[in-house]
Amino acid sequence: MGIGLTAEHEELAASVRAFAARHIPREAVRAALDPGADERPDHWSALAGQGLLGLHLPEEHGGQGFSLVELAVAVEEMGRALAPGPYVPTVWASAVLLAAGAGDLLPGLADGTRRGAVSLA
Repeated sequence: MGIGLTAEHEELAASVRAFAARHIPREAVRAALDPGADERPDHWSALAGQGLLGLHLPEEHGGQGFSLVELAVAVEEMGRALAPGPYVPTVWASAVLLAAGAGDLLPGLADGTRRGAVSLA
């Protein structure tokens, strides 16, 4: 059973699943396994264009204004598609930066011009 909790979550999951089917072919997943594969996958700008990089961020920071629950639904579907690229590290970094009050970095993460990661060390 997925993590979609409401009908709206199920609709979001279906939307992200359809996005992945259109933009992330199996060939792209296989190509990402090659050494020297581009760090920013071909679907990155489309991902940003759909608002999936800023789904959980407030609108004033370039996001969609939803919560971490909706982000978890999107992450689950991107994982189901084996989506290559730094999607999870980038949205995780933006969630941490939002919680820390570092809003000046969020628009670049939401629009895909920046990528992020979090280190626990």
